[in-house]
Amino acid sequence: MSGPANYQVPFPQGPILINGQMTLEWQRFFLWLWNRTGGALGVDMAFEVEMIDEAQIVSATAQVAAAGAQVTANEALGLAFSAMLRTEIAAAKAQTALSRIEDMLKIELLTSAAQRAEAGRSREEGATEAAIRTAGNISVPMGIWP
Repeated sequence: MSGPANYQVPFPQGPILINGQMTLEWQRFFLWLWNRTGGALGVDMAFEVEMIDEAQIVSATAQVAAAGAQVTANEALGLAFSAMLRTEIAAAKAQTALSRIEDMLKIELLTSAAQRAEAGRSREEGATEAAIRTAGNISVPMGIWP
């Protein structure tokens, strides 16, 4: 190990070609540029095609899964709306029943109050009649009343 690579290369000062041949100074410069920029890695198209095919399969699978999830979500939304409608109907029926019960209780209370008042009047009338009868049986001496 000689340490990190040195990619600092001075720009060549001489001509590029002499008698149609590249000079060593320029050859070295281009070789250093080549190495500094990563060299020629090459491309394996078979591998790239395989990766593209795999990505397309994964994408298609994801699209099918998303479509299935959309169908499930739509069904759940329909069920939720149906349940909400049934709940609103039940609430309306409960409110109607409550109103009917309130009306029945009002009628019962009014009828009951009227019956109690009637019974009270009957008792008062009975007491008055009893007092009159009792008073009728009392003998009052004749000289007391003017």
